[in-house]
Amino acid sequence: MTLLPLVAPVFFSFVALATRGLFLYDFLMPMELFLLSLIGGIGMVVLSKLRGVKFRKLLIFLVLLVADLLATQAYANLSGLAHGDTEPVGIHLLMIVVFVSLYHLFAVMLMVNAFVAVKRFSRG
Repeated sequence: MTLLPLVAPVFFSFVALATRGLFLYDFLMPMELFLLSLIGGIGMVVLSKLRGVKFRKLLIFLVLLVADLLATQAYANLSGLAHGDTEPVGIHLLMIVVFVSLYHLFAVMLMVNAFVAVKRFSRG
């Protein structure tokens, strides 16, 4: 489940490329599919704990993912971006780009650590 939020926008980008001739990447889709990342991350932490596999990095990236999403939402609301009161230019645009980029990084790291945990499960 941690893979789907990252693969879905890429898949739909290639569908748009094939049908419209344009590569349109929805960079907010992984954040919109946050619930899948959360469920998958919690599931992997629980399974890792039950199987006695190290899950510290998995938990760290899950917490960072949640914290980044909350920080992004808080910034958008406090700055007026969420309500349309503020234009997304200058420092506001930079902050949102940084938050979204960090979210993608944490989501990728969560996915990689989930795959590492699954590999450890199969070892025994």
